Amino acid sequence: MRFKAVTGKQIIFGYDFTGRPALYLLPSRQNTDGPARQIQYTVWMLERCIDVMPAGVESLDLLIDYADKAKNPSLGTARAVLNILQSHYPERLGLAMILNVPFLLNAFYKLITPFVDPVTRLKMRFNPKAIEEDIFAPDQITTSWGGAINFDYKHEEYWPALVSMTNERRARWTENWTAMGATVGLKESDYKKEKDVVKTDEAQAETVQSSTADA
Repeated sequence: MRFKAVTGKQIIFGYDFTGRPALYLLPSRQNTDGPARQIQYTVWMLERCIDVMPAGVESLDLLIDYADKAKNPSLGTARAVLNILQSHYPERLGLAMILNVPFLLNAFYKLITPFVDPVTRLKMRFNPKAIEEDIFAPDQITTSWGGAINFDYKHEEYWPALVSMTNERRARWTENWTAMGATVGLKESDYKKEKDVVKTDEAQAETVQSSTADA
């Protein structure tokens, strides 16, 4: 996955007021040929968002910015991503915020709307005011979305920090889940609940965010 991330086309940064992590999608930085690889990387990043969710939070925000002459994905790719979200991650999407939508992309979204279930459709917001609408605090969202953070993606710093933090968390959650019986039906909030590691988690998250963000 490393080579797919070098441009910073997808970034996990910040949390909204409800504690949901934000996954930024920047289509203008797309460097992967073929829809299959694009979808594979998106799913991998969705899984990393789950790793950084605090106990009690089970959904995420998608922040899609079509600035800088971004190319829209094919209809087939968009349908495939929607199918994955709706079929395999049905309750994971908190909000889908879409910014800088030009005329052609607006028409494109109208084409895929029939494939979006009504619940997901209600979670889509076009050109939102993330700060004014009290979705994010200024220090938890980038300047392109009206926030205070100037995020300069540095792959050699961000990538190893993200992979290290999420690997460690996932191993710990798996160990906890196993200790609790490793049965289907265990609540995610239960096996993620550990008071003694909260400060460590916060420090790790700060390392990932501060590695490339300057107020």
